[in-house]
Amino acid sequence: MTIPKGLYGITPDWDNFDKVIEAVRVACEAGLPILQFRRKKEEPYKLRLEQCKRIRDICLRENTLFIVNDSIQLAMDSQADGVHLGREDIVYRDIATTYALERGNFVIGYSCYNSLDMARDAVKNGASYIAFGAMYPSPTKPNAVKADTNLIKEAKKEFVDIPIVCIGGITLQNALPLIEAGADNVAVITGLFESEDIAKAVREFKNLFEHWK
Repeated sequence: MTIPKGLYGITPDWDNFDKVIEAVRVACEAGLPILQFRRKKEEPYKLRLEQCKRIRDICLRENTLFIVNDSIQLAMDSQADGVHLGREDIVYRDIATTYALERGNFVIGYSCYNSLDMARDAVKNGASYIAFGAMYPSPTKPNAVKADTNLIKEAKKEFVDIPIVCIGGITLQNALPLIEAGADNVAVITGLFESEDIAKAVREFKNLFEHWK
């Protein structure tokens, strides 16, 4: 299953989940192509699943691809469109791959940080997309490893048919160099959901990609 090009939203980790829901609704109605459900707070699984399904329902209604971060179990139980796995989640790769083969249209994305070798391994194991970053200092992950546009250019040459997602500190003001370097998607939390006008931010990110066509 391929992913649509453009903005890749990631849910903010706000305490008020109703606020998260409203922000997601606004973003999806404005045309957000992809949304990842990411929540790092310690909460019972039943509550997490309920939250995930509420987000999924919005995405389903607005034709937004819905990805779950970290948990293949949560992705399966919520009937998400895909899962995103980081370095710590690699032990679940075989389960995710088996599930993807059974469903036939399930996205598996991998965090590759600043490593082409990790990207090669991910692609060998059937990655739907590969993600690099942090591209810029990130308020969400201030200690994240750093990647740069040269890495994106190299990856684009090597992985011609695999979408490349950039993440980390991305805003409307600094996204264009990443798109120019070959990013198919830019993953954004703060630069989208902390903006004064979420719908406008979705449209402006869309314009960046259309400008570069």
